Amino acid sequence: MNRVSLLAAALLLPMPNHALRLMSDQDLLSIHRFVSHLGPAGTPAPAFVPPPGKPAGPLVVFPSPAP
Repeated sequence: MNRVSLLAAALLLPMPNHALRLMSDQDLLSIHRFVSHLGPAGTPAPAFVPPPGKPAGPLVVFPSPAP
């Protein structure tokens, strides 16, 4: 691999390797236990609703509307 493709590969890592590689084994084990405890994936996120459409179901508005 050339230098550019190595950089591109580093930018496409699925996890924040720069942070995880500095963690202790105990920290990594704790993260693994937490993620494993979450269980299988749930339902997919709702599809994108382009403006001026209104999404169905509950939603959070940021910033909150003025009273």
